[in-house]
Amino acid sequence: MLKSQNVFVDTQAFRQHKFRFDHPALKRLLELCASGKLRLVLTETVVGEVVAQLKEQLTEANQSLRQFHKLIGPLEGNLPEQYQGLFAKPSDNELIEAGVTLWETYRSDAKSLLIPASDVDSAELLALYFGAKPPFGQSRKKNEFPDAISALSLAAWLAKNKTNIYIVSQDHDLENWCTHTPEAIHIKSLAELIDVYNRAEERLTELTHKLFHKEEARFLDAIKTRFLESGFQYSDNWEADVENIEVQDIQSTGVNLIEVDEDRAVVAVSVQIDFSASISGPDYENGIWDSEDKRYVYVPDFDFEHSFSENYEVSVEFTFSAEAEEADEIQSIEFEDGRDIILSIDDGYHYK
Repeated sequence: MLKSQNVFVDTQAFRQHKFRFDHPALKRLLELCASGKLRLVLTETVVGEVVAQLKEQLTEANQSLRQFHKLIGPLEGNLPEQYQGLFAKPSDNELIEAGVTLWETYRSDAKSLLIPASDVDSAELLALYFGAKPPFGQSRKKNEFPDAISALSLAAWLAKNKTNIYIVSQDHDLENWCTHTPEAIHIKSLAELIDVYNRAEERLTELTHKLFHKEEARFLDAIKTRFLESGFQYSDNWEADVENIEVQDIQSTGVNLIEVDEDRAVVAVSVQIDFSASISGPDYENGIWDSEDKRYVYVPDFDFEHSFSENYEVSVEFTFSAEAEEADEIQSIEFEDGRDIILSIDDGYHYK
């Protein structure tokens, strides 16, 4: 049973989806809110944090683009016409303006409600801080103030409107605050929230879960195939080649329903994949740089194999027959945000 139509989405949940407002979960949330089935509630803190983090991400992206232009410069006059767009050089402000416009459009299309921070009692805020009470943790870090202001803004709004709200966040302090706030119902992810909605509102949700678990091996095999067909990049060296991907094991760790109708469903499947990969490329860190000519005169290569155990969220769309209770065709499988899969190694490997 749906306990509230109100939904608060924390900054972390938007960041989890890399601020891709066309991600299936964010897109479905917008559809439900635009149609009046749910109401998106945002605080001034979240709106400001999303803008700030978008600016940071897009500025960093443009820095990477400028580095790309530097490295590919020798080809600028020799690429086919269809690739000349690679040399477009947007400014930081142009990218930031485009990103902020997407965010503002999303908020508007979702008919979101903005909760101001003006109703927060500063004395109460400081008392919670010095008392190390939720939404502050025992460490009483000053960077917890934005989330605390957000939580108290919501508390004031809940008290005024005598209503309940779902809190979508993986932040432990907000989760702890929810346990002390009866009107706040904690949910870890947007996929889980949408699944809760579908379980309450859609008669076909139970069948969709049944079909997935009935044919889990088939779905996992298709996910494995899509994984092997994906593009891969190595985060420490974007010029590196990632090859010879071999999957040792793949397991489902959870499934949430994103969308369902009479003969079609979209589910978010959490999977853990154990695999190995060969990574090779130019080792600039140990190359020789000619400062006068401003170019490398010698660049050695590196080549190594590495084993990974990674968790991914995969969107799977499939058709089914409700009457026969059989899954039919798997129509699409998308990893994360649909782009290349980024491989990172945190063990201090020295190749850059």
